[in-house]
Amino acid sequence: MKIAICDDEKIYIDTISLYINKISKKHDKKCDIFTCQRGEILLEICNKKVFDAVFLDISMPGINGFETAEKLLK
Repeated sequence: MKIAICDDEKIYIDTISLYINKISKKHDKKCDIFTCQRGEILLEICNKKVFDAVFLDISMPGINGFETAEKLLK
């Protein structure tokens, strides 16, 4: 499973990554986690990669999580 986490605060990225890794190990599943701190970066990466799940922060500098989600859906 490929998962993207986009949050401008590293502590939240680390926390979500920790939980994902813990759950994936418990169920013997492999997860590739991509992290970034700006919606613009995630959009660039999504032009090249496809993710199974995306975790988005709502309040980020630049484009926020809602705007990023709208652009990802297009």
